[in-house]
Amino acid sequence: MGSQYGKKKIVNSGDAVYWIYWETGLPDVKQACVEIILKIDDNIIGYVVIKIKRKGKTQSYSAKILKSSLIPKIDGEYQKVTEKQIRNAIKRVKR
Repeated sequence: MGSQYGKKKIVNSGDAVYWIYWETGLPDVKQACVEIILKIDDNIIGYVVIKIKRKGKTQSYSAKILKSSLIPKIDGEYQKVTEKQIRNAIKRVKR
């Protein structure tokens, strides 16, 4: 997987994903959030919100999982969850 830039990416299970501050075009980034929506086919099965924070005045960053949530099957069926519902849940986590 080559370098990709932007706000929305689709990656497959097992792919490596990196966030490097100088590749964002914003070298003064002090904090950022990564939002991950987990899917199997077209079914949303969970989400993760990760906060990336700069360590002091250095160019080192740390990551902290703010929330991770899996949505289990019920009676062997995926639950009907919309992306809008997940985006609202993510918004509440980031407050």
